[in-house]
Amino acid sequence: MRDGSIAKFFANENTRKVCSAALQLLAGYGYNTEDPIEQRLRDAGIWGIAGGAMDTQKVNIAAALVNRRFYQRR
Repeated sequence: MRDGSIAKFFANENTRKVCSAALQLLAGYGYNTEDPIEQRLRDAGIWGIAGGAMDTQKVNIAAALVNRRFYQRR
């Protein structure tokens, strides 16, 4: 579970950073809905939620590192 959470978090954070940099590089053209970068930036935000929110992934990683479960429903 730890490796999967780390991989998901790493991939999503890097995708958001790369898409954001590409959007800034393209300036106004990147915000055009016909541009593939705009679509990928929106997809990166959604995929961060689809398999478990990034904050949940951080808690899973921390729990695996200290060999302890953290209950978030209190």
